[in-house]
Amino acid sequence: MKKLSLLASLALLSTSIYAQIPANAVNADPAGPGPFMVGGGSSINGSGQVNYFVENASTALPGTNGVIPAGSLEVTIGFPSQYGIANNTVPTVNNWTVVSYTTGPSGQIVLTNNNAIDAGNTEDAIVNVAGFTVVGTPQNSTMTVDRSVPIQVGNTNIANDITQVSLSVAAPLPVTLRSFNAKEQSCGIVVLNWESAKEANLNRYEVEFSAEGRDYKMIKSLDAQNAANGAKYSTSVQQNASGYYRLKMVDRDGMFEYSTVTKVNMSECGNIQLAPTVTSGNARVMGLTGGETIKVMNSIGQIMISQQARGENESIDMSRFAAGMYQVIVVRGTEQVFAGKIVKQ
Repeated sequence: MKKLSLLASLALLSTSIYAQIPANAVNADPAGPGPFMVGGGSSINGSGQVNYFVENASTALPGTNGVIPAGSLEVTIGFPSQYGIANNTVPTVNNWTVVSYTTGPSGQIVLTNNNAIDAGNTEDAIVNVAGFTVVGTPQNSTMTVDRSVPIQVGNTNIANDITQVSLSVAAPLPVTLRSFNAKEQSCGIVVLNWESAKEANLNRYEVEFSAEGRDYKMIKSLDAQNAANGAKYSTSVQQNASGYYRLKMVDRDGMFEYSTVTKVNMSECGNIQLAPTVTSGNARVMGLTGGETIKVMNSIGQIMISQQARGENESIDMSRFAAGMYQVIVVRGTEQVFAGKIVKQ
């Protein structure tokens, strides 16, 4: 056992040393030979993709000491004020790790390579970009390929480390928002309002929600009015949890942009209370205004009780039901204002 442990330790040490000082990187030559628009052309029509590919221009034989190891490059891409990474997005680039980024005009993105690049090979770095301002004159996006720390890579030709791509913007996303906000209107109801400055070729607005501000899901969709001078929108959604809201604005070509994010903190739904929550007989719903509908449902969603409240307190009889968990909800008008659970013994 001791001998095996020693061999394992030596193997780990050897791997660690190799990662820090890769012996096969001596004659590597990182280069940025020239980015291009995916799909061709030199104009961003709302949004598009640019391939900022990196080449190992080493003249060494493939598989020899011209290999660029994984994690040894730092590629910095700087955008002009006319286009770049769309606002309120988290960029991902296949086969690369995003170290840092800045969205919006004049932003940038920094990448490191996930894969080794052999002599004479390239690694695609396809970045999603969006137009911010229509401009007929091509604007330069600068790409710099440098070596990352602590891994040092041979660089036999430093003259090919910086390159540029010149692109124009034909049409940014055809909507400009003047405002966007969301607030709680009543218990469990959030109202969202926004106003556009212009709309053209816009298909729809999708309302998205996230409890933590990371993973968003669409909860509602509204057709765009396509008003040349802008339009006002207002919609409501049923939501009991606090969280974050944003708009996904989708044009007729399928391109999209996100709005800013706004947070809504939901208050407790009035003073409605249910007690006791464990009973073999009656339970009481308190804090009502009168006129609400009280429903009791079993574990498969069947409504066992549906009764109208006659005052501030209402009794529900659980004695005739089988033991188990039941849900109690209170509806005021068309709004659900309370949800609770009760255990029938």
